[in-house]
Amino acid sequence: HSPAALEEEGHACGHGSQHRELSSGAAVGGSNANAMSPPPPATSGEVGRSSDLPGNSPGIELTADPALTESLRSQLVAMWVTATNNGGAVGFLPPITAAEVSPVADQMFGQVDEGSAHLLVAQRGSEVLGWVLLEIGSMPLISHWAWFKRLMVLPSMQGQGLGRRLTAAAVDLGRDL
Repeated sequence: HSPAALEEEGHACGHGSQHRELSSGAAVGGSNANAMSPPPPATSGEVGRSSDLPGNSPGIELTADPALTESLRSQLVAMWVTATNNGGAVGFLPPITAAEVSPVADQMFGQVDEGSAHLLVAQRGSEVLGWVLLEIGSMPLISHWAWFKRLMVLPSMQGQGLGRRLTAAAVDLGRDL
């Protein structure tokens, strides 16, 4: 599959870091009558639990801060390269190679590992279908802010609400930090 990209930048309030499940009804919180309650916090030691995304193809799971295995890292970099080379505005100009994206991706993975950023990944089985990074404010005055960065969805999944689900889950995650 060849991914295309849509870059979203926004912010949601929150602070701290913990791994949590995004409930199958994850929706933007607040006073919206359609909003559901936020996901419960994860118990100590839980990493990247996931759940099915409603309104999308069966078997799609959204995981917050998944274990960054070599396989997952490789898929994220490959999606980033393909997204860029297909015209996506995700931080590079085409043409680009994995060798050029990898150092920036490694920096992003380090941010996730240290808790200064959070990664949301949509998968069917082991196939990455989309992802978004939520970067936390690094200065005390803005440490409760988070920015959306690098939202990417496979073209085969576009128009099915996956980008919208990743965005809503990122807003929920940002509010819960």
